[in-house]
Amino acid sequence: MFYDLHTHTTASDGQLTPFELIDEAFNRGVPGISFTDHDTVDAYTKDVLGYAQKKGIFLGTGIEISTVFRDTSIHILGYDIDVNAQSMTRFIDQTQGRRVERNRRMVELLRTLGFHIDWEDKENLGRPHIAQKLIDKGYVATMREAFDLLLGEGKPAFVMGDFPTTEEGIRLIHDAGGKAFLAHPHVIKPKRYVKKLLELPFDGLEVNYGAFSRDDNLYFEVLAKSRKLLMSGGTDHHGLQTTPLLGEKGVGLKEVEAIFASKFVKAHDKAYPG
Repeated sequence: MFYDLHTHTTASDGQLTPFELIDEAFNRGVPGISFTDHDTVDAYTKDVLGYAQKKGIFLGTGIEISTVFRDTSIHILGYDIDVNAQSMTRFIDQTQGRRVERNRRMVELLRTLGFHIDWEDKENLGRPHIAQKLIDKGYVATMREAFDLLLGEGKPAFVMGDFPTTEEGIRLIHDAGGKAFLAHPHVIKPKRYVKKLLELPFDGLEVNYGAFSRDDNLYFEVLAKSRKLLMSGGTDHHGLQTTPLLGEKGVGLKEVEAIFASKFVKAHDKAYPG
């Protein structure tokens, strides 16, 4: 099992609560995780942090920030952040309103296309939640079908959110004392943007990601090493019935220590006394 540093909870668009995700890590023998919910750190409550420690699961603080680079959606993973930083709190407050408006517009587009799903105003949805509603209604059979036909970037019901620039996202993470990683470069199009993006002050690159092959992941590992960047990895776990399973992708102890530094050692000393 790897340390899985890319997971989502019910604080954004995951299906498991933070406690349930910690339980899943414990049951599967995953040594540590990071909640990287979209544009929020609400999962990191005192009770959750204490529960992870009680279970002996390392829990490193994280967030996944949606940004825009040259009209292309780019996600940034922020690790080792101060979840109580004022700059982070302001950003989250502003973002929640924009996210609700984006959800409303996507649901309206779906309705004009003949796909009528239930949605309450201010309901905190992500695209996987909307996809699940489409499945529940019988409009599509799978999550992949929902994204390929309707919700993926460039598809009929996709709406680009009012996101900060990639430079602003990196600055936000640094202002909160964290490290900024370019998320899942595997899916960025056009591919030439990846090297251009890495000219920005990123601290690291997500190299071992999701359902991609060993060869795909190895390419980005080599790229990260050539740029002397830190390396992260994870499954992008949403609690859905998809592969890979929690902990099947990620990084090892050496990479986690580099990302979380002394906080990792301190947390593990308490989790595993003696």
